[in-house]
Amino acid sequence: MKKNIYYIINAFVLILTTILFGIYYFPALSKLINMGIRYLLVLSCNIILINFIKAFRFYFVLSGNINSIWEYIKQYCKTIPVNVVVPFKLGEVFRVYCYGYQMKNYFAGIIYVLIDRFFDTLALISVILAASLVTQIQFNWLVYLLFLFMFFVAAAYILMPRICMYWKKYLLHEQATKRGNECLVFIVSLEKICDTISQALRGRGVIVYALSILAWLIEICGVLLLNKIDGGSVQVANIINYLSSALGIGNSDNLQYFVLGTVVMLLCTYIVLHFRKKIEEY
Repeated sequence: MKKNIYYIINAFVLILTTILFGIYYFPALSKLINMGIRYLLVLSCNIILINFIKAFRFYFVLSGNINSIWEYIKQYCKTIPVNVVVPFKLGEVFRVYCYGYQMKNYFAGIIYVLIDRFFDTLALISVILAASLVTQIQFNWLVYLLFLFMFFVAAAYILMPRICMYWKKYLLHEQATKRGNECLVFIVSLEKICDTISQALRGRGVIVYALSILAWLIEICGVLLLNKIDGGSVQVANIINYLSSALGIGNSDNLQYFVLGTVVMLLCTYIVLHFRKKIEEY
């Protein structure tokens, strides 16, 4: 029954994604087809390289929790298109569901997806701040607000174990009450979350962050190269616009082309892998 529900949810989400993809990206598809073979070839190489790095990054985070590399690739090729097409980041919920189902642990799925998103966003903000320092161009205030938010999240994670330990000792030395016991249960839950995150990041945090930075730098270089192929000038403003669009501020044709190519390439790969498995089972 659980497996049938999983397949039904997957079918519904993929159909919805296909419909939304057609609505949002069909106008960009006609423009992309007319960009020329060299442009499409460079874009394809850029998409393959970046997704290889991001797929390896998340596999590195999940290491020890995934039994089959082919199943992981299928999940990646299925969840990323949903994640970039479905609005309001609702695709992340589907991503958590799929990996949680595969690992048979939905709580772990939430933690690992949050870790992946945290480092990817942190790397993007780092690149944006570095670009603003080098070019002296001011970004939208939301960028700096998001950076402060990420900073406080990281600080809270570092300080949380000590805070939990202090309050747990304090409550254990106080007279037992219903409210105190409820606080202890909450503190233990926080410690469990911190412990799960620590196990996932142990010896991996710096590498995951470095891979995220590398992926964004390659993506930026790809945008510069594509602009040159398209006959335009290589301007910092194009990069600023692209990075801002990646955060949901503004709109960039280059980002649309990248998303469009990523969705088509990954979904085609997923379909091939899916039917390959069905043929092997048959």
